[in-house]
Amino acid sequence: MSDLVPPDRRTALVTLSTEAAETPSEFEGWSLTDDGRSIPVSVRTSRIKYLGQPALLLNVADITERKRFEEELRRTADELELRVQSRTAALARANEILRDEISERIGLRNKTAPRGRDPRGSQDGSGLDDWPAVSPMTSQSSYRHHRTLPKFFSAA
Repeated sequence: MSDLVPPDRRTALVTLSTEAAETPSEFEGWSLTDDGRSIPVSVRTSRIKYLGQPALLLNVADITERKRFEEELRRTADELELRVQSRTAALARANEILRDEISERIGLRNKTAPRGRDPRGSQDGSGLDDWPAVSPMTSQSSYRHHRTLPKFFSAA
């Protein structure tokens, strides 16, 4: 039986026994084809009686295509992970640039705004004076009435 295993893989041979409890029922390994190529295989074992003696029936299946698919799937997942990391880093950079621009614009507006008045047009600096107040305890709100967006939400 070891003649079916490629010479470079024989050191990793699994010893199978008809009586040993530790004989695996399923495992993967390598086998030689008729033309001498080495291929990955799946081996399933079953304990049987053959001519009145305990024996093992081996079902050996070529899993070359499955292994190719698994490798392609691994490469694709790795590539996707790199893309996600790259895009996450790009978004973080874009967010930082936007934060800097917002801070700069607010700073410029503060310098040019009349003293005592918030550049965003609200008493408390939120820019939300034109929006209705909503109490969490009431089911009615003044959202029915059309309100304009605060100045810092409008298109410049």
